[in-house]
Amino acid sequence: MFEARNRRPPRDPFNAILSLGYILHSQVVFGFIRKWIRSLYRFLSST
Repeated sequence: MFEARNRRPPRDPFNAILSLGYILHSQVVFGFIRKWIRSLYRFLSST
């Protein structure tokens, strides 16, 4: 049962799922940021 948030390492399944979700979410967000920066760089270097 969930009692409180803990990490490093997560001590129960609920906190493990939260940690996994945060990792996956951050990878998606950073992927979009990298993609945007690359397209901005290509645009600026082509002008």
